[in-house]
Amino acid sequence: VVDSSTNFFDDLFFLLHFLSSFTSQSQSSKCLLTNGETGQYLQMRCYPTREDWYNSSCSCSFEKHNSIFFPVVIKYKTNVSRNQNMSKLQAGYLFPEIARRRSAHLLKYPDAQIISLGIGDTTEPIPEVITSAMAKKAHELSTIEGYSGYGAEQGAKPLRAALAKTYYSGLGIGEDDIFVSDGAKCDISRLQVMFGSNVTVAVQDPSYPAYVDSSVIMGQTGQYNTDVQKYGNIEYMRCTPENGFFPDLSTVGRTDIIFFCSPNNPTGAAATREQLTQLVQFAKKNGSIIVYDSAYAMYMSDDNPRSIFEIPGAEEVAMETASFSKYAGFTGVRLGWTVIPKQLLYSDGFPVAKDFNRIVCTCFNGASNISQAGALACLTPEGLEAMQKVVGFYKENTNIIIDTFTSLGYDVYGGKNAPYVWVHFPNQSSWDVFAEILEKTHVVTTPGSGFGPGGEGYYGGTLSEKVLGKALKALQVSRGDYIVATKCGRYEEGFDFSAERSLENLQFTSLSLLVYYCLCQHLLIVVPLNIFTYVLDRVPLGTIDVILSYCHYSINDSKLLPYLKSKGVGVITASPLAMGLFTEQGPPEWHPASPEIKSACKFAVVHCKSKGKKIAKLALQYSLANKAISSVLVGMGSVSEVEENVQAFTELEGLGMDQETLSEVEAILEPIKNLTWPSGIDHK
Repeated sequence: VVDSSTNFFDDLFFLLHFLSSFTSQSQSSKCLLTNGETGQYLQMRCYPTREDWYNSSCSCSFEKHNSIFFPVVIKYKTNVSRNQNMSKLQAGYLFPEIARRRSAHLLKYPDAQIISLGIGDTTEPIPEVITSAMAKKAHELSTIEGYSGYGAEQGAKPLRAALAKTYYSGLGIGEDDIFVSDGAKCDISRLQVMFGSNVTVAVQDPSYPAYVDSSVIMGQTGQYNTDVQKYGNIEYMRCTPENGFFPDLSTVGRTDIIFFCSPNNPTGAAATREQLTQLVQFAKKNGSIIVYDSAYAMYMSDDNPRSIFEIPGAEEVAMETASFSKYAGFTGVRLGWTVIPKQLLYSDGFPVAKDFNRIVCTCFNGASNISQAGALACLTPEGLEAMQKVVGFYKENTNIIIDTFTSLGYDVYGGKNAPYVWVHFPNQSSWDVFAEILEKTHVVTTPGSGFGPGGEGYYGGTLSEKVLGKALKALQVSRGDYIVATKCGRYEEGFDFSAERSLENLQFTSLSLLVYYCLCQHLLIVVPLNIFTYVLDRVPLGTIDVILSYCHYSINDSKLLPYLKSKGVGVITASPLAMGLFTEQGPPEWHPASPEIKSACKFAVVHCKSKGKKIAKLALQYSLANKAISSVLVGMGSVSEVEENVQAFTELEGLGMDQETLSEVEAILEPIKNLTWPSGIDHK
């Protein structure tokens, strides 16, 4: 019993309506409605189901078991009918429902430390180069000279120009095709308002729930069928491991609108160029419009398209939404954009972009000036580099989840091109898995069924490095089953690999392994190659015992080894794959090599692939084969990579290297042999 004189009881009627949706036919909740001021009974009702909500003839009893008593003040009801489309929505929206269950868990276990792998929020601070730009803009608003009010409804022209140049150069997209907004999710709802209630919709299954829920609210769907867990009038495009998480379009019916997300939330899968070409051709054949969600394009590690407009003809059938949320940590700042080409027309020939401009002018009035200043800073060279570091951080975290569940025997998907991992729990309800993990470990996950019927039996998750230590303990992974290592040396604050930082983040008392810092009487500060050789040429032999050489003994560059041997210096070589140049997924965007080096290495990769060979294996064996090198260091992001590299070493010891393919690769790389790139202080 609660004091009914408090103000919130005016709204508690609607709270009870919400609670009634969780009440089964066999368990009635009882409610005593009283007048908080006089104590007089106004009305008594019980609420077995939401259908009986307004049925005052229900018999009431007030037993304690299975009963909830609420004193409620009902003062007035309007004559406005509820939007019946809202009643079609099932339970709560996925992420608020997860938050509700988390809160209930904390009521049960108030001292529990919750580890959240649920909603894909960011954890890392926004880079300073971006926040300083926003702070500067905020300060300018306090001055006569710097103040500005409403901006252009499509967004600031310099920002739209920067977006076109950075992400759509050479794709035929101009600044006038771009609409800057307060987030991609908001734009999805505005697009739905523009499309109206008479369109038909297709979604990937599983898919981001906002597509379906906004369709329901707009009246585009039929009723929900609990037997198949689908809404009527929605085309669910089944995406499974068996079809590479890309739908068999020959089985998909014609719809007006096709929502398609790549890299995908929640599966982490990225569509290939061939698959997106099929999608564009399918849309053209059916006269459909593709709403392409590219919110995670910056996480791509391979050559798959970052934008739908990389596909010829897409400008006639597609629009694209994007966001700064997962790149720059703008989940709270809120900023995104939508691209609608001029060539995209309705059936009557009217430009879609003109309608969307009208929607923006009517329902919105331009994104925050401060947020846009931050976005413009994101697109500077310094901002792009800072965002890439953040993206790299989250991608490393996905490898932790992949390794953990793979080692436990589960099938794991995604993580390579998106900050999402999709784990299969066969023969189990995903909400049951959610509840079990939360109850036993205090870890919040995301049940796959929240992403559509195709998500049942799966679990999606993201992870911050800062909760790795807690997660390992909570999941009861034996401390003897893993080794935690850290680098030693001097780094700038933003690149801190110190033992102290690792211990703090992981909440461990000790690390299993440290680079042998205590054995080094004198550790030389890292210097560029030209400075290092200058010093080495002028000191007595034996002054330097060993160096760690990075990217200077691989198939493309081996000139440093003879020089070091002549100086009596031992060598530990790192990165035989040349920082990703000798991998099928290719190097990161920030790789400092020249276009000539990148082009030659890519040609070598393609050549090996055409022969059914893996260039990464060949490059690793090339470094391992040189006995003058004491140790070879290679980065590995998964258990499978470890296994492949161990196999490469074993084959090298037994069968040797594929000399024929090596000779062919060396011939391809001959024009750029021993060419290097600036790094470290040189690069800055």
